[in-house]
Amino acid sequence: PLRGPPLPPGGGEPSIDLAQQSVAEEISEEIKADDVVSTEDVVVQDEVKSGPKTVASWQELPNGNYLEPDAKGTVWYRDVDDNSWYQNADETWSMWE
Repeated sequence: PLRGPPLPPGGGEPSIDLAQQSVAEEISEEIKADDVVSTEDVVVQDEVKSGPKTVASWQELPNGNYLEPDAKGTVWYRDVDDNSWYQNADETWSMWE
């Protein structure tokens, strides 16, 4: 049968050189720091992608086209990403969800 390397005196795990342990800890910390940055980047990208759900006026609507008012008289707008917006009574616009 195959055998691994011999165990050090006392039968425990082989000792790790302190320099190796220090490098391993530094790498571990770098990975943790990278993970945090990556997580924040994802959140920022999601916020940018989704954009605001309500805008103050028609001037802030993304590129798109007005649609015919519906049976209740609500004015609708469809942006280039195929999101529908409706005009509120205070003349703000909200994205239909």
